[in-house]
Amino acid sequence: MGEKLQLDPEVGAVVVGFDQHVSYPKLTKAASYLKDNETLFIATNRDEQFPTEGNLIIPGAGTFVAAVEIVSGRKATALGKPEKFMLDCIKIAHPKIDFSRTIMIGDRLNTDILLGTKHGLKTLLVGTGINSLEDVRQLELSTDEQKQLLVPDYYLPCLGDLLKFI
Repeated sequence: MGEKLQLDPEVGAVVVGFDQHVSYPKLTKAASYLKDNETLFIATNRDEQFPTEGNLIIPGAGTFVAAVEIVSGRKATALGKPEKFMLDCIKIAHPKIDFSRTIMIGDRLNTDILLGTKHGLKTLLVGTGINSLEDVRQLELSTDEQKQLLVPDYYLPCLGDLLKFI
């Protein structure tokens, strides 16, 4: 199989995100490019799965990132939540923004809410995605500081409920 795959010597980065058509040849190429330590390794995000109803679990980008990290022996630089990269970009475009007066709204504790708590934003969890109020209640009982970072400041069952407060 290796003889059929050709590597482009001009490639300087491997970007891994969600891929419905992930394949063995793609993983092989990604890992092969990453043998060169000068090749950048970027992850769009580390979401484990997509929110779904029922018994199906839909793997998220984090699944593919982890696979490439394991096979390459390298750690990706993640640009998506909860990393600060997005906030840095916003700050460049809007230098006067005061993140302490900003609210991060999301449906996932380990990305959306963690972004806010790690970087000084207020946080609002909406119950229409991966995590629920029950998840928050369990975290509130924990004495683990890392788990406490996942506890939002506010909760609403759905984003539409916010209208009555505006």
